[in-house]
Amino acid sequence: MSQYEKQNVHTINIDFQKVKCTFSRFTGFRSERKQILHGVSGLFKSGELTAVMGPSGSGKTTLLNTLTGFQKNFEGKITYRTESDELSWQSFKKYSRYIQQEDALHAFFTVQETMSFAAELKMDSHLDRREKQKIMDEILNSLGLIKTKETLCGNLSGGQRKRFSIALELINNPLVLFLDEPTTGLDIVAAMQCAIVLKNLAKKNRTIVCTIHQPSTAIYELFDHVYLIAEGRSVYQGDPMQIASFFGSVGLTCPKYHNIADYAMEVRLRSFLQQVMSNEHGKFNKRLAAAQYSSWRKKDVEIIQEEKMKTFIVNSPSEFRKAVLISKFCLMRYYKDWLGTLLKFLIYTTTAIFVGLTYFDIGMNAFKVQSNIGMMVFVSISLFFVSIMPAVLKFPFELHILRKEHLNGWYKIRTYFFCFLIIHLHVQLLFITYSVGIVYIMTSQPLEWYRFFMFEIMLVLICFIGEGIGLICGTMLSPLAGTFAGIVVGVINVPFCGYFILFPHMSWLMYHVSKLMFSGYCLEGLLHAIYGFNREKLDCPSDQDICFYRYPKVLLLVAGVKEEQVLLDTAILTGHAMILFILAYICLKMKLSSI
Repeated sequence: MSQYEKQNVHTINIDFQKVKCTFSRFTGFRSERKQILHGVSGLFKSGELTAVMGPSGSGKTTLLNTLTGFQKNFEGKITYRTESDELSWQSFKKYSRYIQQEDALHAFFTVQETMSFAAELKMDSHLDRREKQKIMDEILNSLGLIKTKETLCGNLSGGQRKRFSIALELINNPLVLFLDEPTTGLDIVAAMQCAIVLKNLAKKNRTIVCTIHQPSTAIYELFDHVYLIAEGRSVYQGDPMQIASFFGSVGLTCPKYHNIADYAMEVRLRSFLQQVMSNEHGKFNKRLAAAQYSSWRKKDVEIIQEEKMKTFIVNSPSEFRKAVLISKFCLMRYYKDWLGTLLKFLIYTTTAIFVGLTYFDIGMNAFKVQSNIGMMVFVSISLFFVSIMPAVLKFPFELHILRKEHLNGWYKIRTYFFCFLIIHLHVQLLFITYSVGIVYIMTSQPLEWYRFFMFEIMLVLICFIGEGIGLICGTMLSPLAGTFAGIVVGVINVPFCGYFILFPHMSWLMYHVSKLMFSGYCLEGLLHAIYGFNREKLDCPSDQDICFYRYPKVLLLVAGVKEEQVLLDTAILTGHAMILFILAYICLKMKLSSI
């Protein structure tokens, strides 16, 4: 099958009527409802570069989110019209792309690597690499980015980043592009370059809709259609060069040589809206109603007929193929971010050596059993916090990238999360095995493979639990609040590990609460691994008259660990980790589904 499955769709017009949008916000103990859009209507046509303009807080982004379908809480009707039919939102999503204000790019990857990743996810896997590369080069060349192929995305200028964000979404040739503030943060040259790119895309029969706050005169003149909105109400829609005439028709005259955009936005818009909203001037209500229709629309929009683009639905790869690609990309991340990987290696190495030197050669000494148990507690706590801190910061720094790729249909969230988790946990497993191996040998624990395996499993699971807690806290909270929450969860679990107070010595209530905490099962499993399974008696130093814990069974009896429950401890810790990862996925999906 070829890359594209041909469809009878060449243009899409977006018609919206009486759209209202209301949000609830909490102020103290009460919930207040605020209406953002007040019954706005309009028509965005194919072949036009449309600017949605208005002051800050006027409802521009809310209107854009509503038209894209990602804001579900609205009243009114939105129709996506083709040449001969109407599209449902699910079908419309295949033809549209939404580029948000943040330039969401992977800083450690080059333009070529990022483009190749996007192309592999969006293009048919049956296309050979040479054909894919040709398509990518054509897109980059059309946007003036062909010379930046080997540049890291983190080193691109503001204008280049914005154009590259557009290039990534042009791979599967969408009919509709939505852009939120594409010129914000750019200098006048970069903003002009971005506007020209959008103008050229619109000429090829695409529907381009972007929000913009206050464009320069040169950029303003590039627009084919202006939709002016203030305080959630449509004030004007039509030819950008006719807006002065429109205001003049209601007695508001634009000064000579004044920027029309400045005049409409800052000089007269608020006073005009106040007159419209007052019941004393009925003529303004009629004028405003007239602005909802096409009487002021530009008539002579230029379309490049000979380059009129073909419209297709991308026959994208299967989810399994996407999973392979995402896994490869996640693995490459560790190589590209070599400094972060090196720091992690050094942390695990120095921590293991520090513990090994502190508790050197105590594993076989019956007189130092309590110190050996202290080593187990210290190692488990250290690895738990070493795991939880990076996990808290993982998604907050990449959330805008994941949101962009999710909203534009690069992959499904469950596919990404599963691949990320598999690769990340395998890398963590390597670091933990390496670190625990150093500690195990330096502290002279019994050199029996099954004991090391059980010891390793307990510490791996406690690290995985830390990962799960960190991902949940980092997804739902800010980085600062997530870090604090992760620390609190870890600290709460420490007293219930069974070392600082033995389980039989706990109060009846706390003893049963400890059954819900993962730390107790971890230490219990570690004690079984080192001292269980009929371990032979330990060495008692010659300078000691008595070694109470020379026989390991005595230690297990005093600690309240009477049965060989390694399998049960492993199952409970595994259950904790799995539940936390499922909750982390649910939290991530909720976060990405909200704009």
